[in-house]
Amino acid sequence: MIAFIVVGIAAAIWKGGQANPEGTGSLSKKLARLESDVRTVKRDVSGVVSSVDAQAKKTDAIEHQIQDIERRSAKASDIERLERLVVEQGRQNAELRSEIAKISEAGEQRGKQLDRLYDFIVQKGMNA
Repeated sequence: MIAFIVVGIAAAIWKGGQANPEGTGSLSKKLARLESDVRTVKRDVSGVVSSVDAQAKKTDAIEHQIQDIERRSAKASDIERLERLVVEQGRQNAELRSEIAKISEAGEQRGKQLDRLYDFIVQKGMNA
């Protein structure tokens, strides 16, 4: 009976060694596939990171261009200020036109008066 137990223990140990996946190589094959998959994922991730970095640089360049454009462009307050200046200039121009018309009318009156004086002086000079 002791021999039977010893043989049973020996068989269990021998059978256990065969069932070990490392001993048969299936675990090492699975690990090799997993390592290969991890390398592929790392390569893909590094490609994505490079792409994201390139896109970030492009985005930074575009943001810089937008800031330049915004800095150079007129703001609403600038446009409103210019509009007020144009309206004021228009009002001043209208006032100047009115004054020029008055001056022109006064000049015509003076011209008529000078013509009358000239006619009077010429007649006096001819009759004298």
